[in-house]
This record gives sequence, C-alpha cells and structure tokens, in this order.
Amino acid sequence: MNFKIKIFLAVIAILLIISGAVFVFKNQISGFLLQRAINSIYVENLNVARTYLIMAGFLENSPNYHYLSGNLALIQKKYENALEHYNKAIDLGFLPKEWALLKRASIYQLYLVDYQKALNDYLEIEKGAADRLSLSHEGAMVLLYQPLASLYIELGKPNEAI
Repeated sequence: MNFKIKIFLAVIAILLIISGAVFVFKNQISGFLLQRAINSIYVENLNVARTYLIMAGFLENSPNYHYLSGNLALIQKKYENALEHYNKAIDLGFLPKEWALLKRASIYQLYLVDYQKALNDYLEIEKGAADRLSLSHEGAMVLLYQPLASLYIELGKPNEAI
C-alpha cells in the first residue's frame, strides 16, 4: 500500500475513534462544560462562560444548558434571549421547574413589564410547589411571596398583596 493511503486511513480511523468517544461520552463532556460555565459565571468571566455554554450546546440540547444560558443572558441584560432559554428549559423538563418559572416571572415583572404573564408564573409556582424552592418553607415564602406581593401592588390590588 502507498504511504499516503496508509496515512489517510490512519487519520480516518483516528477521527472515527474520537467521534465515537464524543458520542459515547457526550453527557459527561457536556456536564463538564456546563460546570466550567458555572464556575466562570461565579468569577464573572462571562465570555469564557459563554464559550463553554456554546460548546455544551453543540453536544446536547439539555434543560440545564438552557437554564444556564438563560442565567447568563439575564446577567448580560439580554432579557428576550434569557426568556427564550427559560422557556426552552421549562419545555425540556428542567427540575425544579419552579426555579425557571421564578426567573421567567421576574423578567416579565421587572424588565418587560408584562404583569399578567408574571402573575401567571407566580401562581403556577404557588399551586403547591413553593416548598421545593428552598430547603426551608420560610425561604420559599420569601422567594415567592415577596415578588408576588410587589406585583399585586403594581396591579393595584393591595388586599391580595397583604
């Protein structure tokens, strides 16, 4: 066999092995990239976090990817983009769903001034899942009922706020 053909076949074999490994271990690789994105967000290195999220998005269209992308977009004040990612995270089954609903409701309430959509999200959270927002019930009440009361005040419903 010609030397060039051997090199070509070796390169093809190596590429097949690498692509097979990526396919088999894509969940672990995606999880690693998402964790690196979280770490980069914590140290406020948003460009690096975005790069990790893009790489993770190529591997897997997961609810965690969309939730983290929504968080990054929210930090960057890209509210419409954040809203799209939170919607996708909810549609893909992000758990706990209430966290994504809470973020989405805050975008509606504080940035897009769509009080009815915010109210719908808050009421969906309240339907029985508020205790899952925090380890303590008091924490869940603060996370849910304080912005809900604020929203009722904005809507001119002081009795509901109380």
